[in-house]
Amino acid sequence: MKLAFLSDLHAGPELGALNRLVRDWVLATLTHEPPDVVILGGDLWQTQANAGTGGWIEELLAALPLSRFFSVPGNRDPHPFALPGDAPGCIHFVRDSLVQNLDDADLLLVNGNDPDRLFASIRALAANRTTSRPLIVACHQPLAADAFVSLPQDLPAGLILAGHHHHHEEHTAGCWRQVVCAGLDPLKTIECLPEFTTVEIRGDYRTITPRRIPEELLWTPSPGSRLRKVIPGIAPYATLGELMDIARAHRISAVQAVFHRQSPLPLSAELGKLAAWRAEIPDTWLSYHLPDPAPQPDADPLGQLGSHLAWCAAAGVQDYTIHLPAIDARLVYADEGRGDFLETPEAVRIKEIYKNLARAILDAGPGRQLSIENHHNDARHFEGGRPDRLSSRPEHILRMIDYLRSTLRAEGCPETATRRIGWIFDSGHARNNGAVTNELSLADWLHTGGACMQAAHIHQVHAHPTERFKNHHAIRSIHEALINHEGLLAAFTQTPGPAVRAFVEVRDPAEATQSWRLLTDMIAQRKTRVALAASMNTGWRTMNPNRDPVSV
Repeated sequence: MKLAFLSDLHAGPELGALNRLVRDWVLATLTHEPPDVVILGGDLWQTQANAGTGGWIEELLAALPLSRFFSVPGNRDPHPFALPGDAPGCIHFVRDSLVQNLDDADLLLVNGNDPDRLFASIRALAANRTTSRPLIVACHQPLAADAFVSLPQDLPAGLILAGHHHHHEEHTAGCWRQVVCAGLDPLKTIECLPEFTTVEIRGDYRTITPRRIPEELLWTPSPGSRLRKVIPGIAPYATLGELMDIARAHRISAVQAVFHRQSPLPLSAELGKLAAWRAEIPDTWLSYHLPDPAPQPDADPLGQLGSHLAWCAAAGVQDYTIHLPAIDARLVYADEGRGDFLETPEAVRIKEIYKNLARAILDAGPGRQLSIENHHNDARHFEGGRPDRLSSRPEHILRMIDYLRSTLRAEGCPETATRRIGWIFDSGHARNNGAVTNELSLADWLHTGGACMQAAHIHQVHAHPTERFKNHHAIRSIHEALINHEGLLAAFTQTPGPAVRAFVEVRDPAEATQSWRLLTDMIAQRKTRVALAASMNTGWRTMNPNRDPVSV
């Protein structure tokens, strides 16, 4: 008997390019070796509201018509969902627990969102078992260590398959083995790539195999498409002179200066270093992070930014980055912040400020671009009944970009110029975005706005003792929690659009440079491996998993 356990895809209303690639790999791998049983191990969707929108489930059912399907809920999809009436198959959903007698084993499916229920269900079943057949337990959340070692030991063999942790784990206690599958979300797996787990049982012999996606595949264009170019850069807190010293020493071609670390105008020594950087390194790109504008009714639309624009003109800045102002979205957009622009004084003023700024930047010289950045929500932003902020959702960014492009075109700006008004995607802000994070994954942000993305801020997000997440941490591993940066940069490349300068926005210059080096080396290694695989004509549909099976 062959069994496949799949979990933690975190699909949104539509799958992004990289998630589709992972789905296609899963479908190809399973149809090549069809399992007798497929268990969907929870968190199939990003939120319960998305449940049933993932066409990949229907495709899985259609691809494996002879397989039996079971599903246990995760913390993001706690209730059974409805498939279309013509869905080519049937899934057995589990609310509490269910026992199934399979060909070579007994299967216990448990609503694993309640660890106490999981432990009690296993103990109850073990106490009443009269068979010597292996027992396989499927759930979403794994048993904690103390509960796992307390399981009854009077069984011939017991295997627990779980997900939820986004990290591959294996534990053994007596006759029990617990295998935690890292799951299929390429932007959330920790210290590994997306995977599912297969189990093969032949009499007393069991083979447990983590089936991990080949890393070359994440960086291989799909037929008929091209990969978007991603160029890592740095954006630490440093003066222009300090930035140029670092960039020249490490041959970094993309640099962003932050406004509050700069002199009123670039110093002559700094301009000399800037000229040397541009002469020594090909395709240099200088960005400047402007301060947030104040949308007070009596403020001069550009007076507050005039000195910064003068700095940018003196330094020959190519990219001007600015946040949307932190203001309640309901003051600017209809439908509780989700609809079109209102004609409130706040909305009119904000549109005026950004239109004048965009016009000034496009007129500053050829190739200049305006990049609008998404804010993040934190606990302070929810006080006083303000659960949403102006730039906390992709549609807010896209609506402003569309307004600026269309308005300036109507005023005579050429299309080629207005296309340089785009989005700088701050992945940490999107990951650490209050309640919005539970609704929209990073893949959802990229799927919605990726075509407008022309730059990015990347940094790690860490949990804080206050239970708030903190941004702008160094990237110490490409697969660490809470953002898998191989998955993130691969998602950038797989999302159609112009080249992206991905600035490492880590405050400390040394940590920013180390993070940049880690990502730059990773991209170079992946390109080499993709080229090698192509030269060997290795089809990804037949690539073996990069880990040997584990025999138990």
